[in-house]
Amino acid sequence: MDPGGQLDMQQLLEAATQMQNQLLSAQQELAEATVEGSAGGGLVRAVVNGQGELVDITISASAIDPSDPEETAQTLADLMLAACRDAY
Repeated sequence: MDPGGQLDMQQLLEAATQMQNQLLSAQQELAEATVEGSAGGGLVRAVVNGQGELVDITISASAIDPSDPEETAQTLADLMLAACRDAY
């Protein structure tokens, strides 16, 4: 502020520019971040990036029961959904 109580327009613009740069930097950091979620004690893991995109799913071989493929498919679907929700 100048002695008359007025805001210095140049200082105000510089502060706004600095805040904008900080916001862009934070957005970039968030976009590059990843978060992992898991379900079933780690049988299924899901990775989501900072933009909310699912980028990877890992299913442990021990989660698959070859003697009951129908039940395994339903269980895996439930575990995948839970792992994704955990990551989000």
